[in-house]
Amino acid sequence: MGSVFRRNQNGRKRWVLKFRDAVGRKRQHRLKVQSRAEAERVLREVEGQVERQRLGLEEPAPPPVLFREIAERWMAERSRHTNNHASNESRLRLHLLPVLGDLFLRQVTPGLISRVLAAKSKELGDWSVFHLRKTLVAIFNWAQRMRLYRGENPAAAVPKPEIQPKDVRFLELEAIPAVLAAIPPQHRLFCAIAIYCGLRKGEVCGLKWEDLDFKRRLMWIRRSYDKQTTKTRRSRPVPIPDELLGLIAKELAERHSEFLCPRPDGGMRTKDLDASSIVRKAVRDAGLLVGYDHKCRRKGCGFRERRDDAKEGRCPRCGYRLMPIPVGQKITFHDLRSTAATHVADRTRDGIGNAQLLLGHHSPTVTAQHYLGFTRTRYEEIREALRFGLAPSGASSGSDALVRLADLIKRGAPVGAPTPTATGRARPREKNPQRPQPLPKRAIQDSNLWPLAPEANALSN
Repeated sequence: MGSVFRRNQNGRKRWVLKFRDAVGRKRQHRLKVQSRAEAERVLREVEGQVERQRLGLEEPAPPPVLFREIAERWMAERSRHTNNHASNESRLRLHLLPVLGDLFLRQVTPGLISRVLAAKSKELGDWSVFHLRKTLVAIFNWAQRMRLYRGENPAAAVPKPEIQPKDVRFLELEAIPAVLAAIPPQHRLFCAIAIYCGLRKGEVCGLKWEDLDFKRRLMWIRRSYDKQTTKTRRSRPVPIPDELLGLIAKELAERHSEFLCPRPDGGMRTKDLDASSIVRKAVRDAGLLVGYDHKCRRKGCGFRERRDDAKEGRCPRCGYRLMPIPVGQKITFHDLRSTAATHVADRTRDGIGNAQLLLGHHSPTVTAQHYLGFTRTRYEEIREALRFGLAPSGASSGSDALVRLADLIKRGAPVGAPTPTATGRARPREKNPQRPQPLPKRAIQDSNLWPLAPEANALSN
């Protein structure tokens, strides 16, 4: 049986609630009420709640716990068994624990999380902020399952940050043989497996000879690096194309390790391998260029300009010779995975479904949104489908219009500038346009044609 009484605290008398909880421990709780009747009403509600908890009809409230303690338990019991454990540890250590670590879980509200993510968006990228919110959602969901937190997930109430999907980059069909030929022989099979089978870097590194089924011409993807599971935590078979089978047979004759693409000492390749730099150099050597960076040879000048040709010239600042540097297309090792998915989706009947099976995604939405691009053949088909028999204006063709547009862009024509065929040449912008001068006061008075109001006469009645 509980009781209520008044206690003097800092010169003010506060009503205090005294009772025993469901396990028999004595509890006291200060109330913000003004009368004994209100305090006794709260006492009856608390006693009813304690009785329901004692009979097992209601769970007792979890004890107050800091966010730091819950995050450390989540890291040790849940995140440690996942593939992104290192990323979760760095997000908590660098971004979340310094801000939320010393707060109780009930103090972490959706408004607080929204303000934290808004502050982090000024120093981090969109995807980094997205993963910060995802980590918070996972921590609070785990705390709810472990009966350490009662209530709604505050991180789930915060809307997801809007992220513009990146452009899908891949190699065109006719460029693949040239790129493979430009890759060094010790890395050629490693990159060829990514192109033909769409594997991740860790899956290629962990691939063993025992995973190949030559009778059925299948390749079983069972691990990523030294982990005994893949990113999606399930194994999948991938068909071996004929062209890739020839490269594997050549490597089989020189086999010296249990791994399909080992290091020179026979060990497994690790994350330290910079596969993207190998692909970028091969793309540049294969002639897939976007232009040339003309850099001044003089030390300390710093002049650099992107041009279409490799013709040498002089620096406009100091007069030294310019050195043309070829710039290849932005293709990384992960884009080889998009290359496989794009061509499978473009050249098979059930395109997206086959690409999903090849990449091992749970949902075709992920495959279509992040890995499928439009090939040059697909664009040509769309252009032909949108041909309605309209005669071109005058004797100009599409290539002539592109030449005129490129000429306007090079001369810095403003938006909406007239075409050269209509008015000769576009009018260039003035370097120092004169600002309009304000009219003098006399001119403003003369321009006002309204009659003046009659002046008041102090002597008139």
